[in-house]
Amino acid sequence: MNTDVKTLIPDMYNVTVKVKVLDLLVSLETKHEKTNSDIKIHEYLVGDSTASVILNTMQGKCLKYAEKS
Repeated sequence: MNTDVKTLIPDMYNVTVKVKVLDLLVSLETKHEKTNSDIKIHEYLVGDSTASVILNTMQGKCLKYAEKS
């Protein structure tokens, strides 16, 4: 079951949300403090018909990708 963006709360996890990426806000690469491994961080403005939020991703990982519409 998909969750509407308007019902999301901070630090929610294990939810399925179908959103449209509206904008890429931040994209950077840095090093992990302890392991010195490369980390890629991205912030996107995403939304559906109910609301929009900022989505933070690390290493560019997402569970599922959708086709652009």
